[in-house]
Amino acid sequence: MVLGVLTRTIEPLIERPAIVSVGKYHVHLLVELVDIDASRLCKLGKGRSTTALRKSGFREMKWARGYHTRFIESDEEARVAWRYVSRHKRQGSLVRTITPVKS
Repeated sequence: MVLGVLTRTIEPLIERPAIVSVGKYHVHLLVELVDIDASRLCKLGKGRSTTALRKSGFREMKWARGYHTRFIESDEEARVAWRYVSRHKRQGSLVRTITPVKS
């Protein structure tokens, strides 16, 4: 559920593919931000996910405060980060590549 909500939140905001992993205790998101900053994106994702979970009966869902950003400065760093996020599938995380919505 969280993966779907995050996907629908991110799709219209990106111009290049992104990847997200949702694990039991944390989320990884590799995305190039253009018209939205990381703070706003995190608030949107957390808020919409919490709303969806509560509508489904989850009451004890709580996000940690804040978020951690790391700026990618080269294509090689982006490839390494992409592999890192995608490998979380081996640890039981749900992983999805998100493609931009064409307008």
